Amino acid sequence: MSQRGKYRIEIWADSKISSTCPHIVENPNISEAFLYLVDAVEQYKKWRNKLNKEQILIIYTKNLEDRQKYYTNNDEFNNFNEKLLQKIEVDKLKSNEVLKQTLIEFHNAISHLVAVYYGRNQENNKNRAINHFKRGALDSYKAIIKDFYHLYNAKKVVYEPLTENLKNIRKKEYLGIGSDNVIFKEYKNFTDSLITNI
Repeated sequence: MSQRGKYRIEIWADSKISSTCPHIVENPNISEAFLYLVDAVEQYKKWRNKLNKEQILIIYTKNLEDRQKYYTNNDEFNNFNEKLLQKIEVDKLKSNEVLKQTLIEFHNAISHLVAVYYGRNQENNKNRAINHFKRGALDSYKAIIKDFYHLYNAKKVVYEPLTENLKNIRKKEYLGIGSDNVIFKEYKNFTDSLITNI
């Protein structure tokens, strides 16, 4: 079995419920969307494993500061952040190999598939599950890109990716140009270049 094949979602129903949801037994769209998620999760894990402790701390600090901007002026949090960062165990941060938001999207997708299995609003829930898998994949790719630019702006990497490539990918994504397969492949290729040059 191929590496990707081991992640294929096989949905079967051998109970009374099988007659209510035969269309999910053979649904390549669900498996395809799930594989987008798997590929992105593997990419994010590869990214995290390439980072050293200093890089992890830079990314964590920048993300912390960015999130706090939603609540108050960042200056009010400076002392708080310094104390918080002294208590952070970087090894624990480094062990986060799956993006939290991606896990949330995975959970949401599975919830919709359970609803499909039990015959609840099947088409709508199937489509919503597919969209959650895709969003989870995009979240992982975009987190790699965002984190890379945190390091780049902190002058911790010298590689300068072609911004035009990223603009083209985003344009295709937002305007719906090209298939999902093309967009996810382009995100993977772009993040491959970041991982290689970290």
